[in-house]
Amino acid sequence: MIARMRRGALSALLTLAAGVTLVLMMQVDTIQFAEQRPLYGIAAANLLIACIGPLFDTLSLIGQALLWTGVGWTVALSLFGLESVGALPLWPLMLAALALTFWPRTPETTLSPLAIGIALIGGFCICWLGWNDVRLPDWLV
Repeated sequence: MIARMRRGALSALLTLAAGVTLVLMMQVDTIQFAEQRPLYGIAAANLLIACIGPLFDTLSLIGQALLWTGVGWTVALSLFGLESVGALPLWPLMLAALALTFWPRTPETTLSPLAIGIALIGGFCICWLGWNDVRLPDWLV
């Protein structure tokens, strides 16, 4: 007998995998001894909390907002950590993007594009503020 997966289970599993990947990444030496280690933990917490969103319709909007915020954090970690960690944070970013594609959607449980943009850019900007040594390019200053 083949068991059917619950609607949203694949999205929840991929979101959980992205969060666990970030938690495990915190054990890498370049992240473990860096000043920015808590930022990886906050991004992982965003993704781990968001993993219950696709399983329950009442938590879908909150889960989507947390997942988009986690994606913003992960994009920031990928960009700002290129010098030290390399492309390592791109793996949880890809898992989170896959989770978004499998998220069960209905018209009443879908975030508006404005809310998605606010969550994505908000996560990116807060991570940027937490990253202490980001230097703006000379042409921008």
